[in-house]
Amino acid sequence: MTSTLVVALPYLTKPFIGETNASHKALGTVLMQAGRPIAFLSQTLGPRNQRLFIYEKELLSLIKAVTKWRHYLLGSHFIIKTDHQSLKFLLEQKIITPLQQKWLTKLLGLDYEIHYRKGKENMVADTFFGGDACNDERRVELSGISILKPASLTEVSSSYNGNERAMKLLVNLSLQLGT
Repeated sequence: MTSTLVVALPYLTKPFIGETNASHKALGTVLMQAGRPIAFLSQTLGPRNQRLFIYEKELLSLIKAVTKWRHYLLGSHFIIKTDHQSLKFLLEQKIITPLQQKWLTKLLGLDYEIHYRKGKENMVADTFFGGDACNDERRVELSGISILKPASLTEVSSSYNGNERAMKLLVNLSLQLGT
């Protein structure tokens, strides 16, 4: 986190991975694709949600991520990584509270797997909300830049290779523009 973070654009043909985490005071999630971040979500928990059990906070983090990025996830298989091992068996567990039942309805119709990832390996989600050390004195600031480079631009650029006249014109043009 010592350099500016570059956020990638999503490809709907590649699989998504969501990394989620929760602490006593905050939730943090990252949507990734091909090892690159696509989007981030961090949220401080209000007093009522701070009283939830850690299982419920971790589930809430998962639900917030899926709700926020549903438009990307709908219609494709995706993976959710969490450091709360019991969530791996979410669909096999007995759901006992009305709140858990309500949250599970948000997962209906989605094709997903939940993978367990040890807490110290789940640093991506931890980083964006400060982990358990999250408090008023410690804040994480993110900046992101997305750059779209169409394939046609690469084709046009490569078509100038070997064309001396085109290269001269491009050099003159760049000198005139001051770049």
